[in-house]
Amino acid sequence: MLAETETPGAVPSAPIPMSFLTARAGLLRELAAVAGTLVDEVKLTFGPDGLTFNAVDPQHVAMLSASLPPACFRQRHFPEPRSVGLDVKLLRKVLTRWGESEPVMDIAAPSAHGGSDSSGWVEGKGAVTLRLGPMRRSLWGVDIGALTEPRIPKLDLSTVVSMPTSLLRLMVDSIGDVSDHLVFEAEYGPAWGAALRVVDGGHDDRNGGVEFSIGPFDEVHVTMQKGTAKVRAAFPLDYFQTFVKVIRAPYVRLEFADEYPMRITFALSGGGGEAFFLIAPRIEND
Repeated sequence: MLAETETPGAVPSAPIPMSFLTARAGLLRELAAVAGTLVDEVKLTFGPDGLTFNAVDPQHVAMLSASLPPACFRQRHFPEPRSVGLDVKLLRKVLTRWGESEPVMDIAAPSAHGGSDSSGWVEGKGAVTLRLGPMRRSLWGVDIGALTEPRIPKLDLSTVVSMPTSLLRLMVDSIGDVSDHLVFEAEYGPAWGAALRVVDGGHDDRNGGVEFSIGPFDEVHVTMQKGTAKVRAAFPLDYFQTFVKVIRAPYVRLEFADEYPMRITFALSGGGGEAFFLIAPRIEND
């Protein structure tokens, strides 16, 4: 527990300064669900700029980056950045006991000072306490040094597609009936502008094939960098199947290029925060 304790006969120590955030339980549940698509343990960094984390799956096929700015929180007091490693499955288990409508949850941690102390803070591991009404739940940290925190590459991707998340789910579910990967193709024509085609990556005659051909219309926007006439990129389907289950935003932005990772960006917390997945391409044989 993070509460200070006293040793009999000892002079009571000064209270340990606390850092805290106050957030919606639903927001934390959403973060935990997103992180759980790739990892079982995650390093969260709290600070004056809000909350951030990066993660990579064990196969190094996909990465994740998420950030929640200070405006996403009701209250905040993190004078300096603090990091804690948490068990994602345990966090999700705890959060599922609280309703989506619960308005207030405190995330508290001791302010920085070296070593360990009576609050339960151990440098390099950490701990947090979740408070909701009369309930207080302490979560011990996992060793931050044992967690892989990737450097997220900066990519200049030639094609950007904005579409309803429901359409992406339909694509993934439909192509999943016939194939284990999907192919995105974008092509620019002077008569119609940029258009998108999404197809299965290979199927047998029994199951048939799936194809989505999307021209310019209100809910799907396709833009391509000047000088780019055609782009084709294939990706493993199983990661998409996992991702679309946790994206709650109504729209997603897909960015891709020939034989480059795809970046899938979506809003968190009703638009206050943002996250994106990066997924490595499947290299097709000519």
